[in-house]
Amino acid sequence: VGQELLRVVSARQWGIAAALLSQVHLMPPEQRKPILSEADGTRRTALRLCVDSQDLERSSWLHGLEQGTLHVVMCTRRPYWWSLRITSVCRRARSFLGEIRIGVPRSRGMAP
Repeated sequence: VGQELLRVVSARQWGIAAALLSQVHLMPPEQRKPILSEADGTRRTALRLCVDSQDLERSSWLHGLEQGTLHVVMCTRRPYWWSLRITSVCRRARSFLGEIRIGVPRSRGMAP
């Protein structure tokens, strides 16, 4: 398991690495320690490889949009508002999950 974990982490196959790490986490501590202390040819453990690989991947400007909201009031003959709320961003696919809301502002002089 230890060499396979090192291989998938080196190849940046994060889904497989996460599955292997969850299996290792369920093992008793005396079995877990030798697996996690195995090192590759450069004497780096799987954890060290994970940290180093994450540092190499640049943070995307798209992550700045995560949990953000954009509000726009369109002023035509009858004004309305448009709101975009981004909940999460995928850097690789350059896509996001979110919701759009469109509405008409309430007039203060009118009863609901």
